[in-house]
Amino acid sequence: AAAESLPIAAANAGGLLGWAWGWVQAQPSHSRWPARCPPLRRLSQLREAPALHPMRTAGSSAGKVLPGMREGAMNCPSCGAPMHLKPGEDSLQCEYCQSVYFPEKNDDGVRVLGVPSDQACPVCNIPLVESAIAKVRILYCTRCRGMLIPMDVFQSLIDELHVEEGGSMVQPAADSRDLRRGLDCPRCRHRMETHFYAGPGNAIIASCEPCLLNWLDHGELSRIVHAPDDRNPATTLDISSHE
Repeated sequence: AAAESLPIAAANAGGLLGWAWGWVQAQPSHSRWPARCPPLRRLSQLREAPALHPMRTAGSSAGKVLPGMREGAMNCPSCGAPMHLKPGEDSLQCEYCQSVYFPEKNDDGVRVLGVPSDQACPVCNIPLVESAIAKVRILYCTRCRGMLIPMDVFQSLIDELHVEEGGSMVQPAADSRDLRRGLDCPRCRHRMETHFYAGPGNAIIASCEPCLLNWLDHGELSRIVHAPDDRNPATTLDISSHE
């Protein structure tokens, strides 16, 4: 009877505390609070009462709402709601107040957007993270700082970085031992082809032709971008200015 009256009493103005006190007062005076405290022993038995199961289930399901607030890459700095990636952009947007957030660039010039992908780094075997460089979306490894770049945007990304960064640097010779590395494609898991990059930069990259993906280790994109190249006006010597 006590268990059945619990949900009703909890909804009344007196609440659970008033119900418990009234229940104690209704007991015979000789059995209210004996040395062994039967009411407490009985209340412990109520934990498994059928009437309490719906309340306990509801409470446990409600607790699952909180992790849902973190399904996005991060929560909005303004209102705390989840933020999600804007398709094809280098930013995140709040689904509630519509605020747009641009993560700071790291030392590689990459904006790490923080959303793990379903593809793993071929070097570290940890999930690659959605990121962007020069407004081009890529997948990035936060441990080894390698980059998985779609072939259809690879050249346009290099051209854009040429314009943004300019300048050239002395290129060290590539390590031919890197040609013997065995890397599996993060998408199809088949062995990638390791080869010298066809353009300037003394870089050795890995490619998966069926998936149209290029994998570059840390520093290789920078070597390509900053390589002396007649096609890049920023690295072309203006002879007329020295005549």
